[in-house]
Amino acid sequence: MQTTLARTFAALSAINEAILYAKSPDELYQKVCDAGFSSGDFLAVAVFLVEPDGRRLCFAAGCGDDVARLRSLEITTDSGTPEGAGVGGEAFRNQKLSISNDYLNDPRSLAWREGAAKA
Repeated sequence: MQTTLARTFAALSAINEAILYAKSPDELYQKVCDAGFSSGDFLAVAVFLVEPDGRRLCFAAGCGDDVARLRSLEITTDSGTPEGAGVGGEAFRNQKLSISNDYLNDPRSLAWREGAAKA
């Protein structure tokens, strides 16, 4: 437990540093992903941003072996679609953190489960 806590604080420190020193939004997003991934607790980390029409989330940055698949995901903000029922759409609609600790068995990940299982 102590190791996990130390890695979490190290990641938060790196994210704070990224916020202070990033020269562009794209650099900030990538540095945040790198910091989260370096904590060792994630298979991949990504930042998705809402498109101007507010209906879709698009990949902005990522880190990890699964980035190519993450880049290709379709994520909507519409709760009535499988692509909008996941953690991304949920977080956008509720404006709150949304976490899945068992992605392959989480019913919210149904739209992307097959690709995630292969990865």
